[in-house]
Amino acid sequence: MFFKKRSKTMPRLAATFLLTSLKATFFVLPCLAAQDTSSGEVTTLETIMVTAEKREENVQKVTTAITVFSNVDIEDMGIESTRDIWKYVPNLSTANAATRDYLSMIKLRGINNASFGDPSVSLYIDGVPYSDVYAFNNTLFDVERIEVLKGPQGTLFGKNTEGGAISVITKAPTNIFEGRVGLRAGNFNEKGVSGVLNGPMVKDKLFFRLSALKSVRDGYIENKFNGEDFDNRDTTLAHLGLLFTPTEKLDFNLNLRIHDFDDDGGWPRVPMDKGKFQAATGIALDDFEGATDYTGESFSKRDYQRTSASFRRR
Repeated sequence: MFFKKRSKTMPRLAATFLLTSLKATFFVLPCLAAQDTSSGEVTTLETIMVTAEKREENVQKVTTAITVFSNVDIEDMGIESTRDIWKYVPNLSTANAATRDYLSMIKLRGINNASFGDPSVSLYIDGVPYSDVYAFNNTLFDVERIEVLKGPQGTLFGKNTEGGAISVITKAPTNIFEGRVGLRAGNFNEKGVSGVLNGPMVKDKLFFRLSALKSVRDGYIENKFNGEDFDNRDTTLAHLGLLFTPTEKLDFNLNLRIHDFDDDGGWPRVPMDKGKFQAATGIALDDFEGATDYTGESFSKRDYQRTSASFRRR
């Protein structure tokens, strides 16, 4: 049997290194503390307040999985519709059934909305549900915060939230009188105008905020049968918010929202000319037993009018 004598070099080296590290630590920390004291500056993270659990609280204390976008994030990331947020949220994706989220399908945590029927992921704007398949094409303007909550969220938001919920909170009225106007222009004859007006109706008691947007754009897909473009877009959005604070610990909030979008995207249909079709494709429609002669146009047009009211005790 052979025995190997353990070297005493390694323990000595470790002890030397440990003592050296401790000396360096005790030397460095007082210097850092002195620098912080002398500058008088303390770096702290910005507190983000959310209402994901139906009460205002620090996002760090929210128990559910959540992704939050502040108004600064929304502007910096160029988020202009609810569909744009999927690029920045893990496990969230969308798919179009046509050109403009016609029958849009959104998926969160692997659970997706079907083309028809009740959704599994719901959209809420100021607490009001937008649960049909066209809702996820909603234009976002004058938004304070977007909260994406991973599902299931049935306890707080009710049905249709097995996959999760997307909550959009618009900017609330304030006691400061202000306004702004924006103009927009782009290719395909895109034109848009937007504006916001905010201020007190009764100083320190009653405030209002009015925002509106109008945007149009020509289609960029050509129909080869009639030579016309389709996927033309026409969006109108108006929002009125009222805030009443009778006491320092009580406030009432009323929101009125109108959103209208008219889009001839989707599946465009025109009267079918069998001769032109055969000339363009080389296929005779008579060869198909189920050939259809389409008439009219396909379009997605939706008008939303929503009202929400809430009160809060601080």
